[in-house]
Amino acid sequence: MKTSQRFIVLLFIAFAFFASDNARASHATAGYITYTYLSPSTYEVILTFYRDCAGVLAPASASISYNSSCGGGGTVVLLPVPGTGQQIPLSPFTVPANTACMGGTGYGAEEWKYSGIVVLPIACSDWTFSYSLCCRNPSNTTVGTGNFYIETMLNNLNVPINNSPVPFSHAVAEFCVGDPAIWNQNSTDVDGDSLVYSLVCPKTDSNSSVVYNPPYSCTNPIIASPQVSLNPISGQMAFLPTVQQISILAVKVDEYRGGVLIGSVVNSMQVYVSANNLCLFNIGSNNLIVGKTFIDGNQNGVCDSNETGFTSGVANFTNQANSFNSGLGFGGLFFGIVDTGSWTSSIDLFNTNYFSVSPDSIISNFGSQTGLIDTVNFAVQMIPGNPDLSIELLPLTPPVPGFNLWYGLVATNIGTDTITGDVQFTHDSLLTINSTTPLYDSYTNPVVTWNFTDFAPFQTQTYTIWFSVPAPPIVNLGDKLNSSVIINPVATDVDPSNNIDSINHEVIGAYDPNDKWVNRETILSNALPYTDHLDYLIRFQNTGTDTAHTVIIRDTLDGQLDQSTFNIKHASHDYKVITRSNNVIEFHFDNILLPDSNVNEAASHGYIAYKIKPKSSFGIGNVITNAAAIYFDYNLPIITNTVLTEAVLFTNLGEHSNATPLTVYPNPTNGKITISAEGLNWEKANISVYDILGKQVMQLNVNKPHLNKYSLDISALAKGVYNLVVEGKEGNYSARVIIE
Repeated sequence: MKTSQRFIVLLFIAFAFFASDNARASHATAGYITYTYLSPSTYEVILTFYRDCAGVLAPASASISYNSSCGGGGTVVLLPVPGTGQQIPLSPFTVPANTACMGGTGYGAEEWKYSGIVVLPIACSDWTFSYSLCCRNPSNTTVGTGNFYIETMLNNLNVPINNSPVPFSHAVAEFCVGDPAIWNQNSTDVDGDSLVYSLVCPKTDSNSSVVYNPPYSCTNPIIASPQVSLNPISGQMAFLPTVQQISILAVKVDEYRGGVLIGSVVNSMQVYVSANNLCLFNIGSNNLIVGKTFIDGNQNGVCDSNETGFTSGVANFTNQANSFNSGLGFGGLFFGIVDTGSWTSSIDLFNTNYFSVSPDSIISNFGSQTGLIDTVNFAVQMIPGNPDLSIELLPLTPPVPGFNLWYGLVATNIGTDTITGDVQFTHDSLLTINSTTPLYDSYTNPVVTWNFTDFAPFQTQTYTIWFSVPAPPIVNLGDKLNSSVIINPVATDVDPSNNIDSINHEVIGAYDPNDKWVNRETILSNALPYTDHLDYLIRFQNTGTDTAHTVIIRDTLDGQLDQSTFNIKHASHDYKVITRSNNVIEFHFDNILLPDSNVNEAASHGYIAYKIKPKSSFGIGNVITNAAAIYFDYNLPIITNTVLTEAVLFTNLGEHSNATPLTVYPNPTNGKITISAEGLNWEKANISVYDILGKQVMQLNVNKPHLNKYSLDISALAKGVYNLVVEGKEGNYSARVIIE
């Protein structure tokens, strides 16, 4: 099943993009009205209005009308809120300095807010606040130039005290041709009312809607494949735009309390779709295969609206000369950036005993052209009678004495049968539980138990546990905290090996919240060839001063890792995964709206967890190193620490396995290093350096009783991984050092 299409930019679209600034945008772009209850029949009404920076100035004030079927209407003038009129981020690739807001030529938009007080004269079930302005942005490609009209409804008869929903995202955004878009349209409601989201026609007045230019429509406002979909419960909008366009659309948020409609907000929005060279896919020089794997419950070969994505496998792309793999991301989506010619797509299932896939492969013929998108779908069908549960233990923060520790447990039904059972987590006896989410069903120290019933195939349940880590001398740097988890039943499980997980967690000092972790730092020679997965976890936190709209993680996989075994385990937020050349994997958290740690510390964290196997050639003396780059909106990347996994021969270095950790920096290094450790006295200390095979390659005696750190030149040693051991009066200290 596939569709193939050429990026054909219609004449009227091309005209819109190359016309003068005045023609490109002159009036209203987007907006919505919200209200806040102040006292009986009295509300603060706020108009949020967006203007294209290439157009005319925003109005000095805004006149809001209010009316109802009960009579007693009127108007009120809203004035600008102090500090309003700021440029907003349109996308991760929009460079603010290049937009029309800053004197450039790129798309740019400002958000304006106007506020005023309305006193409603009577109670009525259908009060409407409305705002009208001539005219809409004439450069849009979906409708002819028309009046801009928005409205919000209030029922103060049945519910005299109420605050409207407030949209969380900006109403203007920019997306890329060929880049799958996720646009979060959810709203916040301080009263906790139920919200339902729907696509509606933007209006020109209270009785008339805009007329779309074919093939656009109210429910298909963007040329996309897959088309625009809006989750009515979460408000998440998804689509994959296929041509450059400037589109208008509207989302209505209905507000219910006790099953009764008590209000609504219509958010009139605008989308820019560009072919920017900073977009995810450079459509000018490549072609793109966009695919989806899905559970075909009714076996009709079509991805129906109620059928979920499938992620337990990898996508393969091959032609006569090349081949590469791509992980199956959130919702079963996968992407292949390919060259010209004929390419074959196929799916490798991780377990062919549980599932089958159809068709076996799909051919995409691009010829000599570039800038094409081919859409391919693969239907996965379950083979009943395979009960298989899995559990993952994720260290969401490291243990630090005197601070809190956060663990995540991810239970997944990866089989094909519905199961009832429980999750039992046994924590280290030195830890004290602060709270769990969800609340546990039973707790007999140190075992926490959650029960579950009718756990369906592909269902996932996340459990989080917050602990207090005691301060020294109860817990000290270098101590190991041991915790484990099991998901039951085990006896009837087809593969009980993934029903158990554990962690031997080393206590550390201060740490960077943007970091990378691997579960195995050392693989002994008797475990080779190593056929198990390595578990990687990339943790990130917004420690800035404002909400992060987009987070992108760029991870370069070591060449000794087998990409055909790449499997994403879990993520804190919705994401898409992109495989680029040179072993580069990108995780895109679009519209993540990650609050900064000053506003909401608990919600400012995020993570992505995946597993992958080493290649069969991985052997003694080999080291797998890995680091990641984390991008928050427009900021320069944060480079994580480098994690490593080395294959070693067992040696007499085992006598130092309980040594206190050393602090070594810089590490990795290409020259001098600085060595220190808490309590280490450099009076009559002995320094030894061992290579990966346990051979001593450097030895030095130090007698500097007044030093608290020591500089050591190791530039004469070859590139590789070394074990550094310091024997002091107070005991032994050790660290692993990488020479680049």
